[in-house]
Amino acid sequence: MKQRFLTFLITGVASVFSFVQAANYAITVNAATKTGSWNRFYERGVASDHMHTFISSAYGRNACNALKKAHDEAGFQYVRGHGIFDDDDSVYSEDASGNAVYRWTSVDKIYDSMVAAGMRPLVEIDYMPNALASAQSWINSVWYNGFDGNWNAPKDWNKWKAFIQAFLAHLETRYGQAEVRNNWLFELWNEPNWCYGGGGGDNGWLTLFDSTSAAFMAQDSLLRLGGPDEGGSTSLTFVPELIQHCKTYNRKLAFVDYHAYANNETGNLNAIGENAFHMQWVAACKANNFSGLLLNTEMGPSFTQGLALFDNNQAASYLAKIIYLLNSNDTIAYPPPYVYSWWVISDIYEETNNTGESPAFAGCYGLLTRGVASIPQSWDVAKPSFNAYMLLHRLGATKLSCTGGTTASPGVNALATISATNDTVSVLVYSHVDGTTGNSATTDSVTLSISGIPFTSAREEHFLIDSTHSNAYTAWIGLGKPTNPTAAQWTTISNAAQLGYYDSVATVTLSGGNFTKKFAQKYYSVALIQLTNTVVSIQPEKKNQARAVLSAKVDGTNLLLVLPAGERFAVKLFAANGRKVLERLVTGRPSASLSLAALPAGSYVVECAGPSQKLVKRVVIGM
Repeated sequence: MKQRFLTFLITGVASVFSFVQAANYAITVNAATKTGSWNRFYERGVASDHMHTFISSAYGRNACNALKKAHDEAGFQYVRGHGIFDDDDSVYSEDASGNAVYRWTSVDKIYDSMVAAGMRPLVEIDYMPNALASAQSWINSVWYNGFDGNWNAPKDWNKWKAFIQAFLAHLETRYGQAEVRNNWLFELWNEPNWCYGGGGGDNGWLTLFDSTSAAFMAQDSLLRLGGPDEGGSTSLTFVPELIQHCKTYNRKLAFVDYHAYANNETGNLNAIGENAFHMQWVAACKANNFSGLLLNTEMGPSFTQGLALFDNNQAASYLAKIIYLLNSNDTIAYPPPYVYSWWVISDIYEETNNTGESPAFAGCYGLLTRGVASIPQSWDVAKPSFNAYMLLHRLGATKLSCTGGTTASPGVNALATISATNDTVSVLVYSHVDGTTGNSATTDSVTLSISGIPFTSAREEHFLIDSTHSNAYTAWIGLGKPTNPTAAQWTTISNAAQLGYYDSVATVTLSGGNFTKKFAQKYYSVALIQLTNTVVSIQPEKKNQARAVLSAKVDGTNLLLVLPAGERFAVKLFAANGRKVLERLVTGRPSASLSLAALPAGSYVVECAGPSQKLVKRVVIGM
């Protein structure tokens, strides 16, 4: 199966050069000049939709597989979604005497699934349980498989405060006070300008915030509450209003957040415009002397559902460009968001009723396909956008000097990093058009020159996402756009979704620490050129070291790790010949998991390098 797929990729590469060249770019990297840390803010969060989909959904399966894939392959750390208090999760009811009855069973299953995937919830407190609501009316623009969110205020503020305090107490008991206090974030409601009370502006949401804040202070004053997760330009007025309200009435406000989609302010796929809006939003927060965290908990290249750009390579290059721009601003004056959450993780998506649409590609917002419950190979197939996250996840810890690109539209640009152990140089190259008018067949010529490489021999890998590489959508088109693909067709689609190469993997000699390569780069594309040192010195495992400090074992196709809490580790896996075959960044916590499904059976050495220690253990896969 892999052999057939590789043949497809090589054939696709040859066709790149048949298109008219648009421009020439000379990208120059100096691997000896480090320019600061690479900020992985884009990995801290990913948005979801209806929280109940992590238990079950209208599509015959839940979204838990998507969670694990998102964490293991793209490094995501938090998940945020709507409706944890909707009646399908039955958290609140009242007995015949009007006394509150709490049930946490569904909440536990939902949050347990996130923890099991190696992630944490960014808890969105909403919507109002029907039994606690002051009116029985709902957000009728959402579907949630028949459980629309109740958008009304509570009928009894004391019952609301007691409910929230009980909710927080339960979380601290179940997941540990230190864990919830130090690592969880709590966000009140979702876009209150339209889904709190059904009007515009505050609509009493600030009263809801005050009541909720009081419950937080009563339970644990160190828990982190924020908001208002307002949409687009409305946030420019409502966020400062919330900041000033909290100062006036001495309310704690751990963070403020907003939502922004490219088309809301500047047009589909407009990364330049979205970056400008973020800078405007940061300036509004700074003008009100806010010193807490700044979050964007919903973002994307558009919010117009049904567009092909969600399924094709346009979203991938948009992501690469907006991440580049946000990471290239003056980080003192305009820091990138602490959390930057793509909307949404999966096409198991219930905000609108898509049960009658294709389970393959229907222009839904997800990074991963919904698929069909009866066809496992259809589950969570990576769209080009998810593959872009995978390439971003492979970047190193430190930025390098990189010149020759442009942020103009259209334009090719690049960034370069080096790993914490100085054994992998990575150059991410993207070509993006801010808008949908570009032609994915248009090709630029790129000459990449790298100097100062701190090793003499390297494994060269050139990953590529464009209209014909790492692109399940293109494969689906090639099959005739079947509305309901067969199992065999899903296999073809899934194979095409795998990260593919521009050309063959090679071992190259780096004379004088230099590397040069000329290649073609299409519009709406993302490439990653990685040079990995092939001469690796592995420290022998020290007696009892692994038992005392590092726990690592293979469970099926997963490597399970238990690392010291709080530290960030570069986890690397080396084959018997010393060649590095896998590298991921993980944060020390119970049940960290890495997928080994792509590796052959054999004996490997796992090395976990943290800021203060290096841990080594030998593991065996499939023998």
